Amino acid sequence: MKSSVSPLEELRAERSKLQTECEKHEAYLKEDLFYLSDNWSSLLFRSIFSFNLFGSNNNNSNSAISGISNIAGLAGDIFPTLWRIAKPYLIGVVVNRVKNSLFGRKKKKKKEK
Repeated sequence: MKSSVSPLEELRAERSKLQTECEKHEAYLKEDLFYLSDNWSSLLFRSIFSFNLFGSNNNNSNSAISGISNIAGLAGDIFPTLWRIAKPYLIGVVVNRVKNSLFGRKKKKKKEK
């Protein structure tokens, strides 16, 4: 007696297993998205103030220097993200300007009577 499972039945079992895993991961992601949508403002403020921009914990005489270095570190962290956001807009502006300067219609001057 053979008790082997046909390849079709193996595929069906694997498919159902993958579907249950996908549903579990979807539920997990859904919970995370609900948490983010409910608490986005507090998460934003916590992330901004975690950089300690204001030097409140520094009692050294170099607090001004450390504040500048914190701001520079923040700028270094944020600049790549801002550049990824701004780059498509800037490319679009430049392309439109070049296109208009090369192929734009010149306005006709109205003749005065």
